[in-house]
Amino acid sequence: GGRGSGGGSRNVGVISVASVGGLVCALSLLSYSGQQSSYRTIDSQQISMSTLQSEVEKGTDKLFGHCRHEEADRNKLVSIQGAYRVELLRPSAARAWEEMRGDARRDGISLHLVSGFRSVKHQEDLYFGVKAERAQSSKERARVSAPPGFSEHHTGYALDICDETLTLDESFASTRAYRWLQRNARAYNFELSFPESGEVAFEPWHWRFEGETEAIEQFYGRN
Repeated sequence: GGRGSGGGSRNVGVISVASVGGLVCALSLLSYSGQQSSYRTIDSQQISMSTLQSEVEKGTDKLFGHCRHEEADRNKLVSIQGAYRVELLRPSAARAWEEMRGDARRDGISLHLVSGFRSVKHQEDLYFGVKAERAQSSKERARVSAPPGFSEHHTGYALDICDETLTLDESFASTRAYRWLQRNARAYNFELSFPESGEVAFEPWHWRFEGETEAIEQFYGRN
């Protein structure tokens, strides 16, 4: 999901792709702590950093309810203006988003793109940085933010959408914009990724494009 991804920055640009070595290095640095937690499996309530690192390295297909996703090739993405910055999306997702946003506007609904493609390095910051700030366990953090390597945003098919308030929280579910999306999003091949009563926290703002075969393979091939 995109909680914490909006921010106030309006700098235009994209984030560099982290190499595998860089990811391992970043995870190793973050693993230093004065306290050590015990763990049994990747589904345990308290998971150690070394375990999370090893699971990512060896190719675990699912972690805390999130499926593994490859980082999209930047050459296959297109730039599109978002609410805070220029975002990157797959061309098919970008076209569908623009069409859906235009039709919503004609219905008096204001839709805004807050987050599109996200690199593994960016997801590291969102997951581990906020996890440390809030003193959360890995499993608690994964309820609202996918571990790096497991975010749908890596694919270029996922979008965080909100209304003119630019608020990404569950209150979006009570807005006219969300009700419009519920009625109409599937007509543009968008699907809500994390509905209520799921393993991951309800994210009414997080939608993914499923309008081409590669997208379906990404989201259902490992489920």
